[in-house]
Amino acid sequence: MKTPWHLWLVGVLSLAWNAMGCWTWYQQVTGAPAYYATMTMAQIEYIRSAPQWVTIAFGLAVWAGLLGALALLLRRRLAFNAYVAGLIGYLVNTGHSLATGDAARIMGVGGMAFSAFILLLCVFEVWYSRWMAKKGILR
Repeated sequence: MKTPWHLWLVGVLSLAWNAMGCWTWYQQVTGAPAYYATMTMAQIEYIRSAPQWVTIAFGLAVWAGLLGALALLLRRRLAFNAYVAGLIGYLVNTGHSLATGDAARIMGVGGMAFSAFILLLCVFEVWYSRWMAKKGILR
């Protein structure tokens, strides 16, 4: 079956998006000053005080998303499983933020809206990879 044009579009955009996420995770883990440059002290302290498992969940989300994008571009069914793992990582990471109760106050409305946008992207990646697998595009 011929690969639809939109698979390449979704795959390349997903690859770029998740690569940026991996870079952001790397900066957070290494404590790169550029990562924290635009944040308030409250935001920096909030991120730095998160338990290690939250950082691990963040890493799972972005690295699994990158694997999913690569698998999608290679037309492999693994894309679906990787995107599901990424969604789970994102839900765990964001669940901690919501459970603490301070996320909305510290990160602001913009930060919460961005979190909702990321959730929609994760769900889309899972749905799209499943759709492509059902159509027989992914092997």
